[in-house]
Amino acid sequence: LGVCQTWSDWCEWSTCSGSCGIGERTRTRFCYLENRRCEGKDFEVNACNPGPCPEWEEWNEWSSCSTSCGVGVSRRRRSCLGGALGNNMCLGPSSEQRFCEEALCPLWTSWVEWGACSVTCGVGTRHRYRTCQYGTDCPGPQKETIPCYGSSCPAWTEWCEWSRCSVKCGPGQRTRTRECVKADGARIHACQGLSMETTLCEGTVCCQWSDWCHWSMCDRECGGGQSIRTRICLNTQVQLSQCQGTLISYKKLFC
Repeated sequence: LGVCQTWSDWCEWSTCSGSCGIGERTRTRFCYLENRRCEGKDFEVNACNPGPCPEWEEWNEWSSCSTSCGVGVSRRRRSCLGGALGNNMCLGPSSEQRFCEEALCPLWTSWVEWGACSVTCGVGTRHRYRTCQYGTDCPGPQKETIPCYGSSCPAWTEWCEWSRCSVKCGPGQRTRTRECVKADGARIHACQGLSMETTLCEGTVCCQWSDWCHWSMCDRECGGGQSIRTRICLNTQVQLSQCQGTLISYKKLFC
C-alpha cells in the first residue's frame, strides 16, 4: 500500500516583514488528517534581508535668521542616504526650523503731547514729536503739524479824516490817525504799522508886504509928536485881514 500524505506541500514564502534591514518571512502547510494531528509544524519562519535601510546624514548647520531684527526663523536640513523618494524613505522630517531673535527692531515711542499754538491770535500751527529708539530707520515721520486758531487779532480802525493844514499859507503839513483795537473794541498797542500818517500841504496864498516907506515928518512943529510909515500888500488876492502885521507903523518923536 502507498504511504498516505498527511501534509500538503509548503506554500510560497510570504514577503519579507521589513522593507529594509533584517526581517522575516513565513510559509505554511495544511494537515490532511481529520484530527489535524500531523507530526511537525504547519509553518516555518525564515530571516530575510531585503537590503540596508536608508539612513539620515548629520543635520546641516542652522541657517542665519530670516530677519535682521525682531523674531524670525532659522532652518536646517538633512539628506537621506541609501534610500529614494518612495517606499524606502528615511523616517522623520528632512528639515527643522526654530524661532530666532536678533537685535530689537527700530521702534517709535508714543507721540508727545501737542505743543502750544505758534500764535496768540489768528491762524498758527501746533507740532508734536516722537523718538525712534533701537535704531534710526523707523518708518514714517518724526514730526506732525496741524493748524490752530488763536483769538481774533487786534486790527486797525479806518483812517480818520486828514487834519487841517498846519499853516494858513505856504508849505505845511497835515496828519491823520487810526487806532489799534481788539475784537471787543478795547484799545491795544499790538498792531503792526504806524498809528499816524503825515503829508505835506499848502495853505492859502500868503500875504507878501512891500518894504516900509520912509518915515514921515513929525506931525507937530514942536514938542511931542509922532512919525509914521506905511507899506502895502503886494498880493491883491489876499485880504488885509489875512496878513500878519500892520499896514502902518508909528513912532514917537520930540519935534
